[in-house]
Amino acid sequence: MDALKKLTEEHIQRYADKIAGELNHARAGVVNTLRLLAEEATVPFIARYRKEMTGGLDEVAIRTAAERASDMFELDLRRETVIKTIEEQGKMTPELMQRIIKCESRTELEDLYLPYRPKRKTRASVAREKGLEPLADLIFAQEDARSVEDMALPFIDAEKGVEDAQQARQGANDILAERFSEDADARALVRERLLEEGVVVSRRRPGDTKDAEAARFQDYFEFSESVKTIPSHRMLAIRRGEKLEHLSYEIELDRDAITRELQRRFVKNASSPSGLAVAAAVVDAYDRLMLPSLQVEVRGVLRQRAEDTAIEVFKANLGNLLLSA
Repeated sequence: MDALKKLTEEHIQRYADKIAGELNHARAGVVNTLRLLAEEATVPFIARYRKEMTGGLDEVAIRTAAERASDMFELDLRRETVIKTIEEQGKMTPELMQRIIKCESRTELEDLYLPYRPKRKTRASVAREKGLEPLADLIFAQEDARSVEDMALPFIDAEKGVEDAQQARQGANDILAERFSEDADARALVRERLLEEGVVVSRRRPGDTKDAEAARFQDYFEFSESVKTIPSHRMLAIRRGEKLEHLSYEIELDRDAITRELQRRFVKNASSPSGLAVAAAVVDAYDRLMLPSLQVEVRGVLRQRAEDTAIEVFKANLGNLLLSA
């Protein structure tokens, strides 16, 4: 936790309120604990010899305070970088600044930063280079009664690689899909649904011919269980089977239900041609960009949860062994 060495008095005072609330402990004791940690005092030393300063915090609470302060400091550093980058692009707004300042998690901060992060070439960036962003804006406004093909006609430009209205429309769709997939609130919604309503679905990997080795994972050849309730030992077994190339697994969600919910966020005129185009772009954003990205995040959450539980079980078993006669 090298970050603790860099804590200033301002950081300590600011972090102490939240940490004291989480630990349900007196603020003064938390302030003193963070000061001692910033001075590189060790956790055992603080717990044993500085009880009068910490208000009697034990090693577990002190480590928790240290981890939370370190996390909050790293978040502040990242926040400064994000603000600087967006300001250099000239795209900072008062509303965005307030949302960034109020962020309490790295995930939320990265969601807000995503539209402004430097990117490799994407289908949307190629479409922008072809001058199709104004068409995407026109479609998204959903105020033009013309067909999308008619709206696209002025954007046909063979020199830019836009041969016909269909290519212009596809480029606009790519821009809108990326825009929707990078919307912080939409990402938060899908992430929450994956964690609350998602299902871990594992299958035997196609082409796996090692029947003898694969047999120990046969319970997971056609298996599904809720993300919210799957026990750590089953999650570890599935990950082990995937690593050995006997299994593959995904996090599945009710596609129709979640895309309808997303469409309600972005579609303003469902019966208009442009409204229908926006609805289609939302589905594309979910299928092609948002779900694959957030599945990776949720897989990481499941991995961390399973490993943390396994460590706690190991600690308890080891404790019992050491305390036995």
